[in-house]
Amino acid sequence: MRRYRAEPFQGEQFAGIRPYSREIVEILKARGHVGSYQILELLGIAPGEAEAIKAVSKQLEELEKFNLIKADGKGWQWIA
Repeated sequence: MRRYRAEPFQGEQFAGIRPYSREIVEILKARGHVGSYQILELLGIAPGEAEAIKAVSKQLEELEKFNLIKADGKGWQWIA
């Protein structure tokens, strides 16, 4: 299931609407600030799951583009 959800964020040529992970948004909203490794840990993503890590990173970058979160060097902060 995680692989299916991550698929739209893995390719550069995706066309359409990308469904963001509700889990990522809920984690950031609830905690306010979360470290990059901590997000992966909370999502249950192991360090060796390169494709899942890329998908999460892409989602975080997209959320930042929409001014919902910001990176501060140590992690991510919910600002919306």
